[in-house]
Amino acid sequence: MLLIRDEFYKLAKEIKKGNVKVVTELIPFIDWVNKKYSVKVLNVSIEYEKIKNKIIPRISIILERRSDFNKFVDDRLTIDINKQNECLEAFLKLYPKKIKNVEEAFVTFDIFENTAIYEAIRAVKKDELEEIKKSVDKDCLWLIDNTMGFFVVFTNTEKEREEINTSDACKIIKEKLFNLVKLYDEFNYITPDILKIEFDSKENFEKNYKGNWFYYYR
Repeated sequence: MLLIRDEFYKLAKEIKKGNVKVVTELIPFIDWVNKKYSVKVLNVSIEYEKIKNKIIPRISIILERRSDFNKFVDDRLTIDINKQNECLEAFLKLYPKKIKNVEEAFVTFDIFENTAIYEAIRAVKKDELEEIKKSVDKDCLWLIDNTMGFFVVFTNTEKEREEINTSDACKIIKEKLFNLVKLYDEFNYITPDILKIEFDSKENFEKNYKGNWFYYYR
């Protein structure tokens, strides 16, 4: 997954916004991938990794949407090796002298949309989440957390968690969180269907994870 701090994500973001253009040299390959698989490639990056004293070239194809990425996944929900090799062969044919150690080269696929959604959710401020918690007329709420790029709504007890899941408050909380995160959804990717909102309890957090966020999210 692309990380918010990755330079390649930041560059893809500027390309998506129209502030930066793709390197002209890479356009033929990007056009080939787009046409061959009916997808939208935002950018292509080339990195070199040192693995067991070998310099390994990695060609990263940054796809815009999850639906684009899914076209490179096989029936086993893993990357389709045939398509991976097709992309590599096409790249090497277009740019036979661009990378070193050609025999070690491989292709990876990243999803811009996933990181953009993660960034939008992480951008929601703690005091904004606190306001939602206060606005819902429920004393059972302990905390709403967005640390990991999705929302976890904590009640105080397990019993309260079970009760809130079948109450109107559950729907209200989800609507409020959706409306809030849309303020940060720069590329309009987030829909109610894909916004991840989980319900848990402080009781479970303390009993099974010793009240430790590292244990809870690992």
